Amino acid sequence: DLITLKTSVSCECKIEERVAMFDVITAYTNPSHGLVTIAVPLDVKDASVAIFNTAGKLIGRQDSSAIQGRLELDLSMYPTGMYLLKVMLDKPVLLRVVKE
Repeated sequence: DLITLKTSVSCECKIEERVAMFDVITAYTNPSHGLVTIAVPLDVKDASVAIFNTAGKLIGRQDSSAIQGRLELDLSMYPTGMYLLKVMLDKPVLLRVVKE
């Protein structure tokens, strides 16, 4: 995001700086009934998410396009339980999600 600081006086300069609003990648709503949103940096356009069960077995993969820093993931086809999501970015991120 671009943050701009300026005063009401026209002859004074303004300061602009681009900052990453989502340095921490998170998953919400957690626990979920199926739909999970993953907050990612705004410069991420798309990502693959690997879905693992608690035994560490890969049980699925979903590719998703990011819209305004959000990836949408559908876990409705999986049974109730805890899952590990590996978000494949430049540096992969592991997230824990509970599906009710």
